[in-house]
Amino acid sequence: MELRRYLCQKEYDRKVLQAARQELLYLEKLETIYQGAGPREACDTIYENMQKERKALITPVRCTDEEYRKQWENAAYKKKEIGKDAPELFTNKGEQVRSKSEILIANALEKHDIPYRYEAPLMLKGYGLIHPDFTVLNVKLRKEFYLEHLGLMDDEEYRENALRRVLAYERAGIFPGEQLILTHETGKCPLDVRIVEKLITHYLT
Repeated sequence: MELRRYLCQKEYDRKVLQAARQELLYLEKLETIYQGAGPREACDTIYENMQKERKALITPVRCTDEEYRKQWENAAYKKKEIGKDAPELFTNKGEQVRSKSEILIANALEKHDIPYRYEAPLMLKGYGLIHPDFTVLNVKLRKEFYLEHLGLMDDEEYRENALRRVLAYERAGIFPGEQLILTHETGKCPLDVRIVEKLITHYLT
């Protein structure tokens, strides 16, 4: 029985190895064809590499990342109003925000050239209208993410409201670590902008 088991396993391993080698050959051929780019990027490259005059005569089958980004950035939205008595806190872009930590986040997004909307409206199914701190765009994926900064986590009332807000996201199918990016701090544990930049790099570039 042991010999039979050994021979069956050997035959199975031989076939798997053969199939794996064949699969590797296919992958290597694909890599050569696309030179490290996926099919979508390869199609985009055809248009991007054309002369300017020819581009003017052609409507590409898919808008470029640059055009998609422009459309997203130019889309109008009504941000949540900031009261006149709020502290005057402004980002490098001259946009008023509500906290010094949000300045750090906004400036980090700008540094990494990530398009964002500050406190744009979002309707959560089963919850209602909210205004995420930042709605951000991963241009390559053409996907929106929501970045929420939980800034007063040592305050009990704030902490409970923040947790209810995260729960509302989850009930709407927007989960931390996927489409929802969370940063947080307390009085003794301030926001680390280096972590913010790592999150930006991980999710948005």
